[in-house]
Amino acid sequence: MAVDTDVPQALKAERAFSLRFGIKPSEGAEAFARVLATPLTQVLVHTYDLRPLADSMRRRAQQQLYAPAAPASSDQARDARPAASAAAASAKHARPALRTIYEAPVTEVQIGVADIWRELLGIEQVGLHDDFFELGGHSLLATQVVSRIQDRFKIHVPLRSLFEAKTVAELAERIETLTWVADGQAVGAGVGHDDREEMEI
Repeated sequence: MAVDTDVPQALKAERAFSLRFGIKPSEGAEAFARVLATPLTQVLVHTYDLRPLADSMRRRAQQQLYAPAAPASSDQARDARPAASAAAASAKHARPALRTIYEAPVTEVQIGVADIWRELLGIEQVGLHDDFFELGGHSLLATQVVSRIQDRFKIHVPLRSLFEAKTVAELAERIETLTWVADGQAVGAGVGHDDREEMEI
């Protein structure tokens, strides 16, 4: 359940996410009563369709089954890569029906972000204005997205960025801004401490 209360600035993105996908206290009480009335021992109460998440987990499990287990030589490793790639490609599913019309990413950063989402979500096409969470993303996948973005673009991206910039276009713009700020700080490294300005994006 989520309650709209004041929180520190650093937690506002997480609070917005909780409010968006949380349930009201009255709904929580009703759900609790309904659960108690059943013989079930484990129950998950969720506010959005979990089928994309279940499909994604199932595809990842299949990919692990098809992936080669520790090739004995570098030649075997090279031979195994095409098969693993083919298995991963065949496991991807079509872009779900969303409110947004598909628009292909254009810039290098947009394409890079979309590639990361496609790989982690197992979706053939990720549009420029598609919402990460509407595509089946969740907080655990968000941490993997952030990690891969940091590896690919060599820039520190806070986890909350994905909750605030939920589309490829928005996240790419955030990455470009962070990169610009980081480059500016590197250029101005010789400036005195009194001339520096601390920024949070």
